Amino acid sequence: MQVCFGDGDKMIYVSVVGEKDGELNSSVLRFDIDEKTKSELWRTSIGSNVSYSLENCSDGVYAVTPSGAFLINETNGEIKASNTYTKEIFGIPHTDGLRVMLFRDPVSNGETADAYSDTLKPAAAVTLENTSAFDVSGGKLYVLSSNKITVYDADLKEIKKYDLDDEYSDMKIIGKYAYLMGYNKVWRQGL
Repeated sequence: MQVCFGDGDKMIYVSVVGEKDGELNSSVLRFDIDEKTKSELWRTSIGSNVSYSLENCSDGVYAVTPSGAFLINETNGEIKASNTYTKEIFGIPHTDGLRVMLFRDPVSNGETADAYSDTLKPAAAVTLENTSAFDVSGGKLYVLSSNKITVYDADLKEIKKYDLDDEYSDMKIIGKYAYLMGYNKVWRQGL
């Protein structure tokens, strides 16, 4: 189950798994949590897979499952856009000006990052090497590969690379800094 808040914290969106006609069914629900109402406003089926990610974005509610992604109208619950895929998901960064997903690439034994348009159609792709961590901030994809950070624009073109003094296993972008976790330290790298 995933949960995210709507604008103004007067509503929540929840992805749930249930049963429909004897089959597994996942749905996204919108609940009004106003003091007066406190009720379910709509329910939208997103198929038979569990939701990996649920996020309230500026253009709708974004849900990702193992077999597809959905952009749902936050007002009426209609599916505005969807996309299906057969690749294995490696990661789903938070959407901050760029909608991207990372997939395992069995051909190269590495990963690929695929950027998607507002209609969830593939817009760009790049092959990555030895990805340790990733984050999206300000419309850019930041990829940590052991001892370097590579920055990609919305078209997934490399725009900057930072060499690091040590190897790190995790990263979070906050403002103009990358916060990196190493074996026995946390490091702040200016961007």
